Amino acid sequence: MATTAIKKESIEFLKTLSKNNNRDWFNKHKDRYTAAQENMAAFADALLFEMNRHDNIATLSGKKSLYRIYRDVRFSKNKTPYKTNASALFSRKQLDKLGGGVLYISVSPKEVMIGSGSYMPGPPELLAIRQHLAENHKQFRKILGKRELRGEELQRPPKGFAADHPAIDLLRKKQWLLHVTLPAEAALEKNFSKEVIREIRLMIPFVGFLNAPMLARAGKARASHRLFNAIPQRKGRKGMSAGMVRLVGGVNGARWAVAIHPRSSALR
Repeated sequence: MATTAIKKESIEFLKTLSKNNNRDWFNKHKDRYTAAQENMAAFADALLFEMNRHDNIATLSGKKSLYRIYRDVRFSKNKTPYKTNASALFSRKQLDKLGGGVLYISVSPKEVMIGSGSYMPGPPELLAIRQHLAENHKQFRKILGKRELRGEELQRPPKGFAADHPAIDLLRKKQWLLHVTLPAEAALEKNFSKEVIREIRLMIPFVGFLNAPMLARAGKARASHRLFNAIPQRKGRKGMSAGMVRLVGGVNGARWAVAIHPRSSALR
């Protein structure tokens, strides 16, 4: 495994930034930020290389995995402009734009957090995960083991699911998250990257379970796309296909089409 390590200077930059979280200080020390960012990108690259030995990661590079340091303060009471942690997110192939589960690491002067799960699923992903859990909750609990499942949840059962369902505690969730915390000093230890990979490998089955319904949906979308492209396209008047009515639309990226032949019973 690559031996790229997080440097002490990178952690010191974050620690000093937490005491001087303002634009004037940051701009005067931009070179320190740049060096820390390059170090974190190199560390994330090493993680990415190793992660791809155990999983299929869509994230293209360590640099692309990193979150921006600039905080969105528009709706926050905390107006400090910069984050005081360095964090990276890795998504799996075929799911980077479909709300799937992800892998995450955050390093700060206070702690290290290694996490995974589905943090902000949209309505289609919420429903897909809940339906998958309703049918496979025993498998999911086996994957969880004794680890604590975290995340926000509803006070009542979600629409369409019975209150006495044996997995109602899982179905009420709006987020499905796992994380492990380590002391801040762990980031500077020689074997830190190996420890991160060890924890991530333990989380891969959890992420795989959450992603299963989205992968199935993505497969159906590709099948629908192939079916659409296989429909004959003989040109008729005004660009219409002769001998058919074509209705084209789509849901969640999937395309659908209906073709009716003039001799079909649908036209009689």
